[in-house]
Amino acid sequence: MYSTYFKELKDFYDHQLSLDVITFILGNNSCDMDSALSSFLLSLGKNIKYNTITYNKSNNTAIFNKNPKRLFLPVLNIKRGTFAQRLDLKYVFDLFKIDENLFWYISDDIFDENKLFLLHKNNNIKTSIILVDHSKLCDEQKFLADYITEIYDHHPENKYEYKNLKNAHIKYPL
Repeated sequence: MYSTYFKELKDFYDHQLSLDVITFILGNNSCDMDSALSSFLLSLGKNIKYNTITYNKSNNTAIFNKNPKRLFLPVLNIKRGTFAQRLDLKYVFDLFKIDENLFWYISDDIFDENKLFLLHKNNNIKTSIILVDHSKLCDEQKFLADYITEIYDHHPENKYEYKNLKNAHIKYPL
């Protein structure tokens, strides 16, 4: 199911025919186990919630809406090509047959500060970012601050400096 899920996400993303909103779900920059899996699982949950996909429990399959309006994409917050250095993640992804090459990575062109989100075919698509397992961008990623609309974390913060933030979900433990 996982490879089909990612391939469909890539197809929706590449064609962008009916999309109104693309939301990237960005884990923390250590890309530890809970961050990477939270990014993936939150994308799955959000895509189900917003009817991008319907999950059939009886046969463990996903049915993809042919004209989704919203798309939630998991991002690994590491440089593409370095995933194998994270042995625990590599082990879990291999165990569950999750292809790390199908994820988006923070080093992908779409996140290049000089041409940020310019790869969209449809200029009317709104782009946002959800932070998961952290609530502060590292210095090299502060240029993404205006795109942060939600946070899912387990560290309480007194003040967020994201002008477009709509929700901060703080749960301990996450």
